[in-house]
Amino acid sequence: MPEIPSAEPALPSEILHLLRSSKFLHLATSYNDIPNVSLMNYTFIEDDEDPNIPEPCIIVSTAQSTQTYKNIAQNPNVAILIHDWTTAKNFTSPQGAHLSALSQLVLQLNQAELSNHSATLNGTASIVSSSSSSSSSSTSQQANGFANLVDILKEKHLKNNPEAECFIKPDNIAIIKIVVSKAKISDSTNNIQEFSDLQPRTSN
Repeated sequence: MPEIPSAEPALPSEILHLLRSSKFLHLATSYNDIPNVSLMNYTFIEDDEDPNIPEPCIIVSTAQSTQTYKNIAQNPNVAILIHDWTTAKNFTSPQGAHLSALSQLVLQLNQAELSNHSATLNGTASIVSSSSSSSSSSTSQQANGFANLVDILKEKHLKNNPEAECFIKPDNIAIIKIVVSKAKISDSTNNIQEFSDLQPRTSN
């Protein structure tokens, strides 16, 4: 029998690298033409990673009192900035002390490694309901000892960001699911790739 080619990833490799390796993203929301940007911990859920989530998505959490939550409740269109560039200015040791040769080498390697790509992602955000479910009903899930989808995603998000418990675990925290539909990637030499409906198109 002829070999069946494997499916291509839904997202470009550069974006997959960023989503798998970065710690934070900047989430932009808007309502009534008033924008808002928040720095967020996130969890990236890939294809077939969780049967409760049938498509690749980004999970973030926010209190129901925040502007981010209020904006998404009214307008699901969002933008994300994610990057692996260093954000601190050139490092100088305290009181003019000199770094050792090994420290300088490690710092240079880290800066080179962390200065490759940034991506702007556009997508649709939805507030996950505590009664949401996928292949099985909520009643069936509870009967078999499974938590509802919010609890499942909170646990996954907390496992990925254990230092951010206060931004994930409290009862007033909502889980937001973001599905990416468009993307633009740029590198440190200003090469740009745009993906409309995740179909690549190169521009300069």
